[in-house]
Amino acid sequence: MADDALDYSRPGPFTSLDAMQLQLIESLPDDPVGICAAAQGLVIQPVDAAALGIGEARLAEKNIRPVSELAPLRHG
Repeated sequence: MADDALDYSRPGPFTSLDAMQLQLIESLPDDPVGICAAAQGLVIQPVDAAALGIGEARLAEKNIRPVSELAPLRHG
């Protein structure tokens, strides 16, 4: 594979997890339907962010943080 080609089978600089985060994925289902169900609550529209209590600072940096620096959102 060329050095400049993307390898989607491996984590990239914005998608790799550190060792402390691996425990978060241990309880995820391993079937496609279960994974889809778990993922449904992970994405929100920017227009819905304020209603969910997500501050402007979090919204402003939504596209620039690697996954290892994301803080989990807690919903009541």
